[in-house]
Formats: sequence, structure tokens, C-alpha cells
Amino acid sequence: MRARLMVFLLALVASLLVASPVSAESAKPPKKHPKLVVEVLSNRADLISGGDALVAVRLPRGVQARSVRVTVGKRVVTHRFAVRRDGRFVGLIRGLKPGRNVVRATAAGVRPGRIRIVNHAEGGPVFSGPQTQHYRCQATARDAQCNEPARYDFLYRSTDPTATELKPYDPAHPPTDVATTTTDQGVKVPFVVRREQGFQDRDRYTILTLFRPGQGWKAWKPQQQWNHKLLVTHGGGCGASYAPGEPPLSDYSGTFDGFPGITPSYVTALGSGFAVLSTALDNTGHNCSVALNAESVLMAKERLVERYGTLRYTIGTGCSGGSIAQHTVANAYPGIYQGLVTTCSYPDTFTAGAQFADYHLLRLYFEDPSRWAPGVAWLPTRWRRSRGT
Repeated sequence: MRARLMVFLLALVASLLVASPVSAESAKPPKKHPKLVVEVLSNRADLISGGDALVAVRLPRGVQARSVRVTVGKRVVTHRFAVRRDGRFVGLIRGLKPGRNVVRATAAGVRPGRIRIVNHAEGGPVFSGPQTQHYRCQATARDAQCNEPARYDFLYRSTDPTATELKPYDPAHPPTDVATTTTDQGVKVPFVVRREQGFQDRDRYTILTLFRPGQGWKAWKPQQQWNHKLLVTHGGGCGASYAPGEPPLSDYSGTFDGFPGITPSYVTALGSGFAVLSTALDNTGHNCSVALNAESVLMAKERLVERYGTLRYTIGTGCSGGSIAQHTVANAYPGIYQGLVTTCSYPDTFTAGAQFADYHLLRLYFEDPSRWAPGVAWLPTRWRRSRGT
């Protein structure tokens, strides 16, 4: 009986093997075609602003750039792309509509690539929430969000060692005292700076770079003296404003600003090849909201990448309120900075606010003790002892 059962089981196994043969070749998953990869270079894809984005399409081996077709929705934007000098297939897409935009890249023989871009208004907001309505734009504003075209001018550093601040520069009539500088990459150029000034998020921003007047500059072909590094400067204090302000540069930058012979930190950074960026909203004395601090810097960085080129890293600098902005933004919005230079440092607004409130109360106390109840105020004869002198 046992022998017959064994024969039956062996026969059953043999029939199953014949009915469903499994080979090592058929067990492998089907081979997939290579895929195009679409990536946004200028910012996170869901945080784009201003209607444009710097986009790259990564091509698999063997795929020629001329065979690729790029669309935004039904609109063909292939003409915006080319193989740049770093070998990447890159283009600046303009005319993004508010909200969701799908960018798709296709080519024969490969799987298509796509990415969703969420575009926000140039006047904001991106992530800071509803904007205050009692706000007064500048007189030259083109719309209710304070937008207007960017303006450009030139500055230079003088060979006069006592003149540490930048001076106006006229390319048509160059001054005779233009200094030279050597960047941290060893590039020697005249110390001439182009300054871009504009409006984003209903307030002012400025971008400065060493610049050779008369020469072109594109995001995929920047001038040689730029080292692809960025310094962001901040201001001090803590306040709220309801009209555009001025981007802080030398104020509260951690140097002895205005002292003869002392070069402001942003000028030193420019001479080393850094770009310098500042926004009025990253000045806590003008705006003490960490969300707006971060949003304004993020939006201005995006514009810089789209017009000037990709970044290696971003460093913040600032004293007092400038240190608060750096600490709180880096903590709440990681990725905006890759390094911080915090001087006369406070970790946040609230602990510093409590200290200043105490100082204010003590000042009122010492200036007019009669305002306090009998037995509470110290007598003037006891002030010296209470101050520990």
C-alpha cells in the first residue's frame, strides 16, 4: 500500500513539472526600456513662482537630444531647450499658468518623463498663508501685488583703501580708480558689480554679482568670475511694516559697518566671487514673521538660479535680528541655507522679546519710582547698591 502511494505521488509531481516548466530565463522580470527624467533646477517643483522654471531633462545613453520633445500641457516648449556646455539638456520654461503645470518629455524608444510644477504668483504667497490686506505698494507698482520690472545698475570698488563701500559705475564713462579682485577660484577681474533690484512677494529684493559689462550671462553660461556660491544678508531688530522696505546689505552684517578701513562683509564676499542676495522681508526689523523671512529668500533664490545659474551652496549672515532670522528659518525650513554666520546671536524672537520687555519695565521703574506703590519702589539712595557697584 505504501509503495503504491509513493508511485502515485511521484507521478503527480512529474505531471506538474511537465505542465508548468519554470526556467531561470522566464523567472526574470521583463526588461524595461530606459526612461527620460525631468527635474526642476530652480526650486522645489511645488514651490515655483513668477511663471518660469529652469528645467533639465536627463537623457538615457543612446538618446539624442534632437529626438526629445518637451511639452507643458498641450504647449510645445522644446525650442527652449538645448544641450548646454556642461552637457545637460536644459531650458528655461516661461509662461507657466497659476497652479498645476505638467511638464512632459518624450522620445522614441524610451519611456516618457514627467513632473508636476505648481506655479505661484510673483507677488506671493507661496507657503506663508493669506496676505495682509492693509498694505501700501510703492508709487511705481504696476499692480496690486506691487510688481514692477527689475532695474539694473553698476557699482565698483575704488583703489582708495579708505573707500570700502561700493560707488556708482558708469560703463559709458568708466572711472580711473577701479580696483581689481581675484576670486576664490583664481579668476582676476575688475571689481565691477551689477546690481539687480526688483519686487517679489510685495516687497523689494536685490542681487549683486561681479560683472563684466558688455558680456552676456545666462543660467547655463554664467560669467567665469562667479563661483556659484551665495551669501544672503539680513537686518536686525523685530518689527512689522505694511509697505515695501529696503533689502539690508551692510547693516547688522557682523562687521564694523561704516568704520574707515573696515570692509563690509558683503563686499568681501563679492570680491571672492560670491553672489550676494538680500530681501526686505528677510530683515526682521521690517518683518518679524519667520514664514515671510523664509518665503522671500526662497523666491529670490529661485530667480537667481533661473537668471544666473545653479548654486553650490547658500550661506546666511547677520547680527542680532539677522541671527534670529537665520536660526529660525534654518530650523523651520531646512534646505534654504547650507551654512550660517550668526553674530551677536539670539536663538529666537520670543526669548529676546522677554528680555527687552524686562529692560523696558526696569527703565520705567528707575526713571519714575513715584508711579509705584509705597514700599515697592527702591529709594534713589539704594540704586547704587542694587546695581552691584
